[in-house]
Amino acid sequence: MDININVPEGWQIGDSEETESFEEIPSLDPSDAKREQWKAWKDSPYQISDMGRIRRVQKNGGVKYRKPRSDDRGKYRVNLTWERNGVPYREEPFVHQSVMSLFGPEKPAGDHIVVCHKKPTGADGKPDNRLSNLYWCDRSRNVEDAWDDGLMDSGAEWKKNQ
Repeated sequence: MDININVPEGWQIGDSEETESFEEIPSLDPSDAKREQWKAWKDSPYQISDMGRIRRVQKNGGVKYRKPRSDDRGKYRVNLTWERNGVPYREEPFVHQSVMSLFGPEKPAGDHIVVCHKKPTGADGKPDNRLSNLYWCDRSRNVEDAWDDGLMDSGAEWKKNQ
């Protein structure tokens, strides 16, 4: 489901949906897909959903989904490149931070506040970057959670399967 957003001039959303990248796009169960909401990422042709998916709105009206890549710590990033008025832009934001900045509550005041995951991975063993699985906490709490979840002493589940 799309929500009303300001699409940059010259860009539109159409019915054509394609995929670009080499990794797997996060899949959704049908009930999540029906209530998925999208918001524009800065002044770019990209949109990010509250379910942790990223897509690019094409000039021809189509949509291409971007597949995130896992960094060396198991956090998903996505490479976003675009050109505006002849100036090239490139960003590689963390998916969980992007979702929280667009859909989550305002970041609380304080030092070392980070985005944390309620459950470190989804049923597929990969990071669950849905808004419903994210919250703000301080860095020390995040490290404690990582130890409690077994990510610090024995490695993350996603790494065992690679």
